[in-house]
Amino acid sequence: MMKHILLLLAISFTINICAQTDFRNGKIVTTQGDTISGELLYQEDAKNAKEIRFKTAAIDSLFHPFEISGYSFDNGKHYVSKVFLSATDTTEIFAEYLVQGDKDLFYYRSKSGFQYALSVSDKEIREIPYEVKAVEVDGVTYQKETKLHIGYLKSYFSDCPSLFPEIEQLKAPDRKSLISLTKKYHDITCGEGTCIVYERQKYRFRMAIEPIYSYYLKNNITEDGSLSAIGGHLYFWIPNSSEKLFIKTGLLFAQPKGFNYYQIPFQISYVFDYNRLRPKFDAGVNWHINDEGGVVLTTLVGGGCLVKLTNWMYADFDVSSDLFTFSYETEFFITFALRAGLYFTINN
Repeated sequence: MMKHILLLLAISFTINICAQTDFRNGKIVTTQGDTISGELLYQEDAKNAKEIRFKTAAIDSLFHPFEISGYSFDNGKHYVSKVFLSATDTTEIFAEYLVQGDKDLFYYRSKSGFQYALSVSDKEIREIPYEVKAVEVDGVTYQKETKLHIGYLKSYFSDCPSLFPEIEQLKAPDRKSLISLTKKYHDITCGEGTCIVYERQKYRFRMAIEPIYSYYLKNNITEDGSLSAIGGHLYFWIPNSSEKLFIKTGLLFAQPKGFNYYQIPFQISYVFDYNRLRPKFDAGVNWHINDEGGVVLTTLVGGGCLVKLTNWMYADFDVSSDLFTFSYETEFFITFALRAGLYFTINN
């Protein structure tokens, strides 16, 4: 029980650090048009749209839409105060600028999902309509995508009919296609160099390789409960997701009692990105396999922290535990492990 309390404390410590200290260089623009440089609290997209905490040596304030004109992270995302108009609601938000020009494109992450909007006035932006409906045919339910966005985009870009063939090919509004479409409009109607694309270049491929040493203080294999294993983890970034979200897998190996024993985890890993420290939390399943034919599937959770050594290498320290098994033949299979390794990042 004490070991699992330690695990929960480690995870709580990770979350607490992340909630308080992820400040990044940036600036705000006041409603009078003044620009002030300082530090902005980095958050998920949905929170960035609602509020932003900004601090300098003299200021530490929480701002909401229209209390400031906007804010931006250095070499990062750019937000402005806008009134967001949808089919069902009107909301004041900090909208993320994607393209700025005569016709502006914005992104907004709400509880309902990803939403894109185009400017209709200096203050207001309107959602690009898109809907997936459930349709029942002969007792079978199908998902049907509406074409509302195609008609809306044709109307919005009506003075540039050469874009219509591209609009008609849009199965759904998405970031890449809408940025391309809006930029082409400016290139055709206004000439090159007349619009600003704020879209930050994202990695097409991000992963990490981690050789790891694991020491088990508790397991169901050895009589004294202790066990050492070596192996490695692989972290794969989930494209177009949060920059902090990864799929984690790998292989750990040990030889207790003269036989081969393997673990293969499959987890979702949330890795916070700071200058020096990167707290992380993992949750998923874990396969336990031995060469005598035994296979057990368990839940696996863990928490820890990456410590930056170079721009591409981190030291990793964490704790993890298998909490329970899905096997009916084994009443329980509980482990508690301390791990240490080197985390190498690969970005393209």
